Amino acid sequence: MRYIVALIFLLFSFSLTSSAQELNTTDFTNAPVVDTPLNEEAEIINQLIIKFKPSISEKVKSEIYQFNNITEISNSKFTNLSLVQMQEDTDLEYLINSLQKYSDILYVEPNVKVKQSYTPKETYYGKQWHLNRLNMPKAWDSSKGSSKVTVAVIDGGVQANHPELKGKIVKPYDITTGNTYTKGDHHGTHVAGIIAASFNKAGTAGIAPNVNIMPINVFKDSSAEMFDIAEAIYYAVYFKADVINLSLVSYQYSDILEEAANYALSEGVILVAAAGNDDSYEPTYPASYKSVLAVSATTSRDRIAGFSNYGTYIDFSAPGDTIYSTNGKSSYQYMSGTSMAAPMVSGITALTLSKNPFISVADVKSILKKSVVDLGLKGWDPLYGYGRIDGYKAIQNTPAPIKSLTISSSTFKVDGKSKRSISFTPHKGTTIDVYVRDSKGTTVKHLIKKHKSTGKKVSASWDGKLENGSYASTGTYDMVVRLSKGDKTAYSKKQVKVDNKITPTITLGKLKTSFSPVVTSKYEIPYKLNKNVLVTAKVYDRKGKLVHTLLSNKSLRGGSQTLSWNGKDKTGKLVADGDYKITLSIIDTRKVKGKSKSVTVKIDKKGPTGVLNISELTFKLGQTGNIYANLQFKEKITMTGYMMDEKGHKIKKLVSKKTISPDEYKLSWNGTNDQNTVVGLGKYQFYIELIDSLGNKTILKSDFITVEDSVITSSPEMIYNLNGLLDVPYSLSKSGQLTIGIYKDNELIKPINNQYVEPGEYSFSWDGTGLNGLVEDGQFYFKIVLKDPTGIENFYVGSILVKR
Repeated sequence: MRYIVALIFLLFSFSLTSSAQELNTTDFTNAPVVDTPLNEEAEIINQLIIKFKPSISEKVKSEIYQFNNITEISNSKFTNLSLVQMQEDTDLEYLINSLQKYSDILYVEPNVKVKQSYTPKETYYGKQWHLNRLNMPKAWDSSKGSSKVTVAVIDGGVQANHPELKGKIVKPYDITTGNTYTKGDHHGTHVAGIIAASFNKAGTAGIAPNVNIMPINVFKDSSAEMFDIAEAIYYAVYFKADVINLSLVSYQYSDILEEAANYALSEGVILVAAAGNDDSYEPTYPASYKSVLAVSATTSRDRIAGFSNYGTYIDFSAPGDTIYSTNGKSSYQYMSGTSMAAPMVSGITALTLSKNPFISVADVKSILKKSVVDLGLKGWDPLYGYGRIDGYKAIQNTPAPIKSLTISSSTFKVDGKSKRSISFTPHKGTTIDVYVRDSKGTTVKHLIKKHKSTGKKVSASWDGKLENGSYASTGTYDMVVRLSKGDKTAYSKKQVKVDNKITPTITLGKLKTSFSPVVTSKYEIPYKLNKNVLVTAKVYDRKGKLVHTLLSNKSLRGGSQTLSWNGKDKTGKLVADGDYKITLSIIDTRKVKGKSKSVTVKIDKKGPTGVLNISELTFKLGQTGNIYANLQFKEKITMTGYMMDEKGHKIKKLVSKKTISPDEYKLSWNGTNDQNTVVGLGKYQFYIELIDSLGNKTILKSDFITVEDSVITSSPEMIYNLNGLLDVPYSLSKSGQLTIGIYKDNELIKPINNQYVEPGEYSFSWDGTGLNGLVEDGQFYFKIVLKDPTGIENFYVGSILVKR
């Protein structure tokens, strides 16, 4: 176990001029950051360049032009090159393949527009000699970075509100204090500006102006501790940094720090570190770790800087002498050191990841090795490593995540038969989604969903239909390719101009033939449109008179729609029962009419008719068997039947939601309630609900049936003055278990008898006492219950008025 001196010296030196110059620019503003799309394609014109064999005759050339419907618009004075014009709707890929089959043609390729190299308009761009040395203007033509890429700057803190860095600071953290912000340290701010200063027409330009910066402070005054630096690396990895810049150095090896660096590497994070400023061959850390890219510093003449360390651990070199960049307090300053060289490599690395977020750490190292200017000894050497980094070469050597993206034609006449195909070669191991987006950015059709890439060519075709089954309207659409892997994504697109030539059609869905507006709030007509159209919908009565206009040239999108009618006329009144015709007519934006569709609906607000008769008007408990209700009706109905007492309480359900065809139907009642006990004496009636297919309801009620008890008879009303005993006579026509009790307000206050008895004449006595002794004056009840051997309970209730 090696003991570690946890002391790291901040790598920077003053400008080679007599003093560091600091400029106050607090009035500068920062324009919004806009990501440059990945895999930005050259603009292809509707023209081809054809290289003919020298021996070709003008006649043969003319025949080729005529057969392929192309026109020559220019030819080269120095070689056999011809520039030809195609028709607008030509299938580009198909035409090129066809022309290449001619023996007189050497090769064919599209004519493309080439843009001038981008030159930033930053105020101090002229002071940043390193940008031209790194070939950044040409690199920026392809990419200025992506806000999806984050570079962690483990340093002395960054001024988050600096005009060049405002809006691109993510997850700042101060390891030494635990604060979620960092102070505006000059050195850390200078490093961050080299990487990502914004293109805002003021101040300086960063190498990757669209990437984000994650500032992590590890310094207390001018030193930092190994533990804090290791912790900062773990923090950066946890919060998904893509690149970690370490412009700091120690000559003391650290197991802890190397373990943190190795962990970051295993998680796919690229680490870049400064070599040191002591003109020393001695290894420094973290630059010397195998998991870290070590960077030495060069001058404006592409020579090793006099202060730069060197040695066997150097991977690359980059400008580090007199570098103009951002400074604390919203200012700018020259600084020199390998601290300035390391962020050059970090920024270029961020550009490669912006172009292709799926490349691995090994891929990045390989790309950077091929993207250098070889200085010093041929190949690798201890001064420059593999060479001085070149931003443009790095971008060019980074494979696009989506290669060879082509479409068969940029115009699409949608006629129901034609298709437009898109083909591309995706990065291996990614998940592919291909879809169509309208001009508002809404996805309207998926062509490929979550397909795993093998790295081979992929093709998809679009027939012009949207996700809802209708055809795309005339307009501009994007055919989009999306690749994803973990939290990384890449997009590329091709624009297609759609000209919808489809005749509009309307298809009706499943319809109901009748409708009751008093039951259902609306009658719905489901229908589908094959494209965007204007729809008119009107309701007519059986005589052809217009009743209501539901839609009038309403602009509707293609796909499934629903038309509703509430059964009312244009004045808001419900229409009379009868047949009505609803007509839908359509017309598209080209004034082409589609075939109208109509549906006839019957309005029926009347409930079903029925006749109800009963077999008896009197029911004697214990003697009468069943009483029957005979029903007659003329249409198919759903029936629910009850027995109801004279107070309107439903005491027994006889039938529930039974569907019955037109005929007679019989219901029966045996004198019991839902608890299967015999009902009390009183009046009852059949209560029948009839519901037709539309939900219209009819209520049928029978005459009242009087229920009489022939099993128990007694005196219905008695008066008791509490003198002596009250004798109550009663008779039984059946044998069974007898229970007698005195009740007050439905509560038992005095049980009288509970025994098995035979039929005969009986009486019981009450002494006027209850649960609490002699009762007060008032209304009382006696209840005689006889449960026969079959389990049926017969009862009799009489009243007793207690009055002294």
